[in-house]
Amino acid sequence: LKIVKQQKTLIEEERIKVLLQMGGAKADELNQPLMALIGGIELIEMDKGSPDKLAHHIALVKEAGDRISEVVKKIQTIRHDETLQHIDDTSVVNIDQKITILSLEDSDDDFEMLNAVLSDHKKITLLRSSSIEDALQVLKQNHFDLIILDYLLSDGNGLDFLRRMEKAGLEIPAVVITGQGDEMIAKQVIQAGAYDYLPKNRIGEESLLRVIINTLEKARLKREIKNAREKIAMMSIQDELTRLYNRRYFNEIVEKEVSRAMRYETDLVLCMIDLDYFKKINDTYGHLAGDMTLSEIAGMLKKCVRQSDLC
Repeated sequence: LKIVKQQKTLIEEERIKVLLQMGGAKADELNQPLMALIGGIELIEMDKGSPDKLAHHIALVKEAGDRISEVVKKIQTIRHDETLQHIDDTSVVNIDQKITILSLEDSDDDFEMLNAVLSDHKKITLLRSSSIEDALQVLKQNHFDLIILDYLLSDGNGLDFLRRMEKAGLEIPAVVITGQGDEMIAKQVIQAGAYDYLPKNRIGEESLLRVIINTLEKARLKREIKNAREKIAMMSIQDELTRLYNRRYFNEIVEKEVSRAMRYETDLVLCMIDLDYFKKINDTYGHLAGDMTLSEIAGMLKKCVRQSDLC
């Protein structure tokens, strides 16, 4: 019971962490197109008498609007799985998505029990492997949202399977079915990477569905945390306005590229460019127009370089 409470607390902590991190990322993504939108409107007001210029400015405003729309869509994908609250304060999980589960179970009777519990839920597809070796092969060849495994198996145990999953680089959430009173085993499998556990004598429709949805929620949150960290890492080496690599990254990478060129005796080419009359653009049309110019030039540069080039 204590471990279950710890799991629920962890899920809530990770939910808050993800929302904060993703909220910051979305605010950063919105800043650029909003500036472009404001700049485009200012240019339209400035060039009211020039139809040719107006068409270009309107296109920029439309592009900025489309980018804002995409960010809003991303924000809307941060959702919560539904739970229906009843008067007696119990919670019934509403599964509204297709889920494919692999059951690692060597007992025919236990698998049939699991299958019977989930039989009324048509969006859940339950497949079976009866050994660790077979399960690992199946997981490498097919997509699964979740694994439910018995702790005691014919060719090992749940800990063996979790360790081999990690070694194989399989990042699929797993729930372990344990015997009655196996709190020590439950603790060990959680530490080994299992998302949750469920005593065999407590398997029922409500308890199993709750474990499934909590596990999927936790897995989703972990993915979002990973994506948020990757995005933050990228923001630290890219210029916010142009999305080109910044000086910090240049200083880090140039030493490696010089060393590589010297080691393999290959040529290394460094191109530097400058924008003529850029100060005049800022002075005449304002800094927002200058920012838009830099952004457009950056886009042109990225289209000209190869994937292996640094820009």
